[in-house]
Amino acid sequence: MNPAETLTSIATTISPYPASFGDSPYLYGAALASVLSISVFSLIVFGWMLRDSWRFRFIDHPKSLAAGFRFMVGLVALAGLVRSAPEVVYMTCFGDPSVSPEFLGRVLIVKRVFDSLALPIVALWMAVLVSIYPFLMLVLRTRASYTIEMDFASVWPRLGRAVLIFLIVVVIAALMAVAKGYGLGG
Repeated sequence: MNPAETLTSIATTISPYPASFGDSPYLYGAALASVLSISVFSLIVFGWMLRDSWRFRFIDHPKSLAAGFRFMVGLVALAGLVRSAPEVVYMTCFGDPSVSPEFLGRVLIVKRVFDSLALPIVALWMAVLVSIYPFLMLVLRTRASYTIEMDFASVWPRLGRAVLIFLIVVVIAALMAVAKGYGLGG
């Protein structure tokens, strides 16, 4: 076994939670809710940006501000997904007797690879932001943009769905924390 597999094998016999949670189901549940929420919402936003990029492919030129904005937001979502999804897998598999130490060791290696993969994604996201920012500010400061008022009431259906998803994720994380604490199948 490699060092990651050895340490994981030892750690799972000490606590149902990874060592960084100090055997606290509250810390584990809060962290799982956080990374699971980031994963879910990042996946939703990434899919949304891909869908809209495809939908408007004949309207928005690849060098247009709209295409650049969608690309930037998609990169932010992808960075969130790349950083959080492997952590969700690790946290949910840790302490599960049906999961081998070898598999958890591989998950730890994938987590580190994805940590490294996040850097070019974030660098590209920041490069796109720097590229589109002056043009975005120019458009937002035009007289036409002052006539556009944001209608916060119209976004409530979309926000309501997001709140419902978040509440479901929090319940899943809480149930997972309790189940791990009582040794109910990982």
